[in-house]
Amino acid sequence: AKATVDAGNVAGAARTGVLYPSAELEGDAQAVAKALGIPVSQVKRSTDVSGISLAVGADWRDEGVYPVSKGTEKTPESAGAQNGEEKGCMKVNPQYTW
Repeated sequence: AKATVDAGNVAGAARTGVLYPSAELEGDAQAVAKALGIPVSQVKRSTDVSGISLAVGADWRDEGVYPVSKGTEKTPESAGAQNGEEKGCMKVNPQYTW
């Protein structure tokens, strides 16, 4: 599944939570909450969403202790990633040029 951003249907939320539309997605929503360090009490069923949705509330910066990356995940050496420090050129797929 692919994560997307849709801020067009968001009402101001006081508390951060994970929303899900149907009972069969409750476990997945709880897994998302666990991965983000959001209490399971903030996982709610909602008919306003069509998939698992993260509602970032006003408390995001003030409350809670959200997990910090352990830094153990690295980009594979085979990825060929470059950054602004390098002078080389990166090949661009011709379908994305005009």
